[in-house]
Amino acid sequence: MGALHEGHMTLMNYSKRENGLTVASIFVNPTQFSQGEDLDKYPRQVEADMNLLKKNGVDVLFLPSSEEMYSPNKLHHVEPAAFSKIFEGQARPEFFRGVSTIVTKLFNISYGAPDPNGPATINDAWNAGMAHVDGYIFPCYSCGNPAGQMDATIDYLSSHNVRMLKEGELRESSNSTVGASVGMLWLDVEGTQYWSSSTSANVNFLSAMVQRGKERGVSLGIYSSASQWNPIMGGSSAFSYLPLWYAHYDMNPSFSDWYSFGGWSKPAIKQYAGDQYFCSAGVDKNYY
Repeated sequence: MGALHEGHMTLMNYSKRENGLTVASIFVNPTQFSQGEDLDKYPRQVEADMNLLKKNGVDVLFLPSSEEMYSPNKLHHVEPAAFSKIFEGQARPEFFRGVSTIVTKLFNISYGAPDPNGPATINDAWNAGMAHVDGYIFPCYSCGNPAGQMDATIDYLSSHNVRMLKEGELRESSNSTVGASVGMLWLDVEGTQYWSSSTSANVNFLSAMVQRGKERGVSLGIYSSASQWNPIMGGSSAFSYLPLWYAHYDMNPSFSDWYSFGGWSKPAIKQYAGDQYFCSAGVDKNYY
């Protein structure tokens, strides 16, 4: 929740003794505040917190927004046990539910686990009549084992009757016999805070993930933009043979703004508008 002090640093120092990499998160969690409690006045001193973490040798800081942690399309929560209804739980009924939910979310992110809502979301997309359904991975550099992350994603979807289409295979709709299918996995490369400060290490990490995906026969693409790709991957052109999906929120459904980066001479998709609503659902708009 921020406003860090020496008690927090004791935990950080313990982590550094026991692990090769220490990651901290700061997030003022709105769902653990009851109505009438002043979320807006909760102390926020991000710059001071960052300096304290840096001074104590913390390697990575995860600093998400409320929109990232509570997407309109991911409305699940964690209901705690009966103890949350007594003592403090009686006076603050949302508190333990909010804490349980955000701790679970942060653990899943730091652990690098597949999204538990993924299979249901894919099935919902097919059932809604979508012509194409793809998936995406946020590579977790701090989790290590890039090939294992690719395997975990494919195997998790497969265990929930979601099949990855092989390269060149026609996409098909969901049915009770075959199950849902995913046409392509996009590797989302953005957020310098989620990657190493070494661009060569990042390229090697992504290469291992791509290689494993190709060994598994999966169709892969890259989701990024010049402002993200260049500082993270050092402008590497090693992946320019893969389709590129780039983001530029200029509200212009065309490639007229396109300029080459990372060895790509042309894009496959442009995301031109974010945080839009269609039929009461939160969507991003894309141009093909």
